[in-house]
Amino acid sequence: MHARRGFTLLELLFGLATSSAFAGGLLIAMQSARNAARETVCMSNLKQLSMAAMTYTVDWNDHLPTYNWTTERGLSGFPDLEQQRKRGGVEALAAQAVDIIRRHSHQAIAPISGWLPSPQASPLILTEYLAMRLPEPVAICPSDEARQQWLRDPRGFTQSSTLLPHDADSPVGARWPYTSSYELTASAYDFHQTSLGKPELWPARLAQGHDHATFLVPARAEFRPRRMSDIAFPAKKAAWYDEHDRHQRGPIAGPPRFFADPKASPNTALFDGHVTQIEIARANPGWHPWQSNTRAVATIHYAPQPWERGGAPIDAPLDVAGVFRWTRSGLRGVDVDGEEIDDESRVEADLPHQPPAREFAR
Repeated sequence: MHARRGFTLLELLFGLATSSAFAGGLLIAMQSARNAARETVCMSNLKQLSMAAMTYTVDWNDHLPTYNWTTERGLSGFPDLEQQRKRGGVEALAAQAVDIIRRHSHQAIAPISGWLPSPQASPLILTEYLAMRLPEPVAICPSDEARQQWLRDPRGFTQSSTLLPHDADSPVGARWPYTSSYELTASAYDFHQTSLGKPELWPARLAQGHDHATFLVPARAEFRPRRMSDIAFPAKKAAWYDEHDRHQRGPIAGPPRFFADPKASPNTALFDGHVTQIEIARANPGWHPWQSNTRAVATIHYAPQPWERGGAPIDAPLDVAGVFRWTRSGLRGVDVDGEEIDDESRVEADLPHQPPAREFAR
């Protein structure tokens, strides 16, 4: 009888190396598949928002779904919010947003000042229109780690999460879970972004604040819905876009990139309803709303908080062009697949370089 021969050390090491390589490859494949699935859900979310917005415009006389309370329009059943509405301007919009949160989430959050809800809380208008409960998962990207943690376990998130963006007991912390991963372009709610050829109205436009999360609001600003028919090139104008490119392609996903980063390709819903990934390096740079008769471009200073990067280390602050947020010519403009529409660079105007304005958080 022959004795049974065992594995040599070399054979054993080779077997272990082969198994490790196979396991590593399988892990990478599973990670890639998970990233692809999340990206599909994210694009589906944007598609649903777009379809709901189109239905809204049919029912509301062609108006886009944006906040519309003013001193003369709107009525809250909450006395404190009704008092805030009567102050008008951004305060009226914030009162409208909190009113929706209270009625659809049954959370008695306090009135909030210094908040421009239109960019990141725009889906609340569709929540009201469709009579949905809050929070609404369709407004949150599945790769938005902080908001997804809150959805899964609100109590545990506010007590222990390292991604908690604000003091949970503050008005800002209370409103944050009801904001969206997706940002609405400024020309949809700032009425004068598309007031072409009217120099006297340029200083009434919204402009970029000191960082990516703030906006400068002039005293003469008007926040009332534009019409869908105001959009000249709906297949080339971004409506909603994920504020971060959270679905980086490749076997190993990196940290989220800010949507305006030239290396980013954020999921984007255009005004004609189709959803795609747009390479920012190929997008039009946009304009500076207060210098629209020049070739000046708005600069967004991206200085993120840890929760915006999904817990990833924060790189040096980034200065980027305003792209979708500040489209040249507003709703009459083009973001992708065509030259910018330039209807004001030849208009001469003697205007203040920076009109008086207050800064509001989005």
